[in-house]
Amino acid sequence: MKVKKSRKLLIRYIIAGGISFGVELGFLLFIYKGLGLSGELSTAISYWIGFISAFFLQKLLTFKDYEKTMKNISKQLVTYCILVAFNYIFTIVFIAFTPDSKLIFARIVALLLTTTWNFILYKKVIFKTTRTTND
Repeated sequence: MKVKKSRKLLIRYIIAGGISFGVELGFLLFIYKGLGLSGELSTAISYWIGFISAFFLQKLLTFKDYEKTMKNISKQLVTYCILVAFNYIFTIVFIAFTPDSKLIFARIVALLLTTTWNFILYKKVIFKTTRTTND
């Protein structure tokens, strides 16, 4: 039963990540092509939209954390921001120690690593709930 519950959680995690990436990409295309802003500005704006959508999709869809108090959301958002900053620094440092010829491979490895520990930290720390759920 626990394996089935963990599998469902993992599937929701991947779906939420995919949706948030789609939201970010959709806004990037809309802002860049539709509004005619520069690539840099379009990327910056869409990044933050994706960041916010990822937070709420993971909170609500993946971990079914419906706690709405400002105190709880603020705590989760601060912890989430710290994790994102760590992931960013880790990725840049990881890539810095990789030969350019292995750039894509290294980025994929870094993404797999951060995605793995993100899942664990979301589950155990950021969106940890004390209530029991049926799924």
